Amino acid sequence: MTNLIKSLLISVSMLSMSCSSAGLTNKLARGPTLKIQVEQEHIYTDVSDKDSFEYDTEPRIIIESLTPVICKGGGGTNDDFLAGSCAFDKDKPLPEKIEFRYGVWISRAEADKRYPPIPDEAYINEPNTDYENYEKWLEEMYEFRRRVRNKPEYEKVREAKRAAMDQEIDWHTYTIYPRQIMQKYHDDMGFINRMRASIVDYTITFHYDMSVTKEDSILYLDPAVPRWLSK
Repeated sequence: MTNLIKSLLISVSMLSMSCSSAGLTNKLARGPTLKIQVEQEHIYTDVSDKDSFEYDTEPRIIIESLTPVICKGGGGTNDDFLAGSCAFDKDKPLPEKIEFRYGVWISRAEADKRYPPIPDEAYINEPNTDYENYEKWLEEMYEFRRRVRNKPEYEKVREAKRAAMDQEIDWHTYTIYPRQIMQKYHDDMGFINRMRASIVDYTITFHYDMSVTKEDSILYLDPAVPRWLSK
């Protein structure tokens, strides 16, 4: 068994040297995917699914990315952290930094009264999900929603809401450095782990007192590799 382990380690070492000399190390050992999640502190900390509507009555912390980003699966556009998260394509360079602006505004319920959202009826003719031609369906769905959003009556409401937010919110800024975040994990990983499918989950929480907290962890998506092979 000892000889087998030694042989395997020597093979891994030779593979690493071979890949490096062939200029392939960056492709094989480029590390995990980065997913950034942004969220706000909540006043209601004990809300069940049944009572989750209470979140709509608390003041919202508006969080916006000031740095153009392209999220994986986002249709190739700047999604501004759609639904509060952005998973980056690991085959493309990460931005050096991402700057956010944030501040407290009125509740979602109050905002909807002042600036009515697009009604559900506007999407009644949205293309039906086609799992056999999923990519084509996604393109058609994005295009349909873009046309709905760009209708003059909805655009006018959106512009009024944007102007009110710019004027009424006391904006603050916060900057993160994705490459530094990933470098930490890259430095702590062995060659084997850098080749495994994994996600670094980086969560940023914005608080009512304008402070910011962050947490990060890594999730491996494949079966565990023995510890003695991980470094």
